[in-house]
Amino acid sequence: MSVSKLQQVGLKVGGTTAYATASTTFTRGLLVRTFDVNPTDGAAPVSEVRSKFGPNRVGLPMIDFDAAITFPLDVGDNASGNIGDFLNGVFGTDAVSGTGPYLHTFSRNDTALPKYLNLYSDKDIDNKQYTGFRTEQVKFTIDAGSPEIGVEISGVFKDESEYAGAQTLTYSGSPLLLPSQATTLTLAGNAVTTFSKIEITVKRTLERFHAVGSSRRISNAYSKDFSIDIACEGLDFTAETERDKFIAGTSTAFNLILTDSNANYLRFNLPTVYYQSWKGPDINDSELLKVNLVGFATGDSYNAYLQNMRATGYDAEV
Repeated sequence: MSVSKLQQVGLKVGGTTAYATASTTFTRGLLVRTFDVNPTDGAAPVSEVRSKFGPNRVGLPMIDFDAAITFPLDVGDNASGNIGDFLNGVFGTDAVSGTGPYLHTFSRNDTALPKYLNLYSDKDIDNKQYTGFRTEQVKFTIDAGSPEIGVEISGVFKDESEYAGAQTLTYSGSPLLLPSQATTLTLAGNAVTTFSKIEITVKRTLERFHAVGSSRRISNAYSKDFSIDIACEGLDFTAETERDKFIAGTSTAFNLILTDSNANYLRFNLPTVYYQSWKGPDINDSELLKVNLVGFATGDSYNAYLQNMRATGYDAEV
């Protein structure tokens, strides 16, 4: 039984050969709050008429591996596993510029086969490697009532295997990003200075492909579509401009910058956002007058930006 702690997980960009080629070593580490990798198997008894009450045979379908990872947000650095790995996994493209610190520009790659990660963990009795992780969703929660910004990752693995020998991992030395470090939030270029919670969800829907053959593992995980959703709570507007856009069905622009104490940052630039719902302000004797809204990004020009000390793009191993 392990004592409760931040768990170590090693990350490495997958190879260029066949999907889910295993890695030989791991050096970049990520400290996570939770790391759940659980295979599902739909084994079921086969119903038969043979004058017996119990099942005699069983059907064995493919095995699926789903994964969920949570950790507190920082911008990362050159030697660690960090949020850039998962942003590259879900967006698909990382363009690097600058001379240190370096700016990583993540944009949507319209490919069914974005880069995958291999992950290592010592959480089991044996050291294990989980191969072929494709990122399906990255969710950020910026809550004024929380001491950190939470990140939730979900995705699909192909397989797991025992791994010989513990790995020596290096972790991020960057300071945590805090909700109070949301230095910029604008809608259509207008500053929003009062809000209590923002959720940003970037999702690349995956379809598991099961090929007939000797293996019960998936053959691949293919992308089907891509989306970015936002949800904001506790906003306080000084004008009806944004509400009028919701009523009229016209777009706005969303821009959020989170800047750490070293002046490095994570930015979401969504030039075209449509509101799906608008709630409030409502008169209630137990709550403040506030606005909650939900929207989604559209078009081709949205990006996420990450500035840190990693000179190499997240689509290749350092």
